[in-house]
Amino acid sequence: MKHQKIANILTFVLFALPLALGLVLFALLPDRSFSAEENRSLQTFPKLTWQTLGKGKFTEQMNSYFADQFPARDALVGIKGIAELALGKGENNGVLLGSDGQLAVRWFDAYIDRLIRVEDTDYYAKQSVAAQTDALNRLHADLAKEGMQLTVIIPPRTLDVVGADTRYPMQSADALWQDLATGLDDSVRFLDLRQTMTEAHAAGDQVYYRTDHHWTTKGAYLAYKSLMQSLGKEGKIIPESAFTIETVDGFLGTTWSRAGLKFVQPETVELWHFEGEDDYIVTDPETGVSFEGFYNRDYLEKKDKYSAFLDGTHGVLIVKKNTDEPRETLLVLKDSFLNSMAPFLAQHYDLVVVNLSVGGVQPLQTYIDQYGCDGVLIVYNAENVIESNALAGVKYAP
Repeated sequence: MKHQKIANILTFVLFALPLALGLVLFALLPDRSFSAEENRSLQTFPKLTWQTLGKGKFTEQMNSYFADQFPARDALVGIKGIAELALGKGENNGVLLGSDGQLAVRWFDAYIDRLIRVEDTDYYAKQSVAAQTDALNRLHADLAKEGMQLTVIIPPRTLDVVGADTRYPMQSADALWQDLATGLDDSVRFLDLRQTMTEAHAAGDQVYYRTDHHWTTKGAYLAYKSLMQSLGKEGKIIPESAFTIETVDGFLGTTWSRAGLKFVQPETVELWHFEGEDDYIVTDPETGVSFEGFYNRDYLEKKDKYSAFLDGTHGVLIVKKNTDEPRETLLVLKDSFLNSMAPFLAQHYDLVVVNLSVGGVQPLQTYIDQYGCDGVLIVYNAENVIESNALAGVKYAP
């Protein structure tokens, strides 16, 4: 009996001590507002108001607060990842682990409508996708009246390209692309790049990062080639041999941070340089800040190395070549996938780059009239089509 009592006490202590230590550390350690490892803002202690309390937002924010601020959170996420793999699940936190350390997100937060979002799901809302394709059809019709062409590129998700490596069933993914293709009018120039990227991946080209959701610079180049071919400008494509490739080691992207699989090794980011790239000026018209070329090299020393392309997140950017030669101007509505594609496009067009992911997008007529745009290109990743309805809000005129 005495031994049993001692064992019970030891069990209680071993169980209670970590909890007590965690509670003490939670109270003493300052809140973090940003996680460099996850490249996202963290929930700090929420403000209690009648509005947040009545709508249940305060409870949601408190749950997020405890999850984000828990001591040793990053280490615990890594332990959980190892445990999930040990159980034979082949994934953690909705991220699949494929061959050669390839990571691919399979869970998304599906946008249903303004008030409803389904978290961590393999599926998508058909009505949300339909609302976005309907809006693009209306935009195309309005632009056609002005003699302008709309081109739409929906970059595939990593899952769409490397799904075979993860042995993941692709029925839902295939249905999404079917809805996009059938929802858009035949007269809309729509580039489905899944086959291009999948074939390149199968041939051994790294067209999507292993640890991040973006395409690589090689993937962005293939997208550029496909666009030029669709525009009937094959003869103007800049060959790969014209570029000098700079590699930057130590990249671990947002998918790696989410997966918690710490054993997956870092990879490289490639910057494709060409002669005369300093003749291109990138300007933020809201701040007036300009820089030469296409890269902010400060980001290359940080975890978020992909933000080196076009200096990361801006609402609007103007990309112009310092030349007296006349050039067409292309209005580009985009998310971050466009950033690594911009250096290729800029060799043929001046660019007015409008970020759909930050909100506050004006009717397109505003940008077209102000900057004299000759055509409209949309580059908006399939993940954002699922998780947002930003495309549904795009319109030509007020």
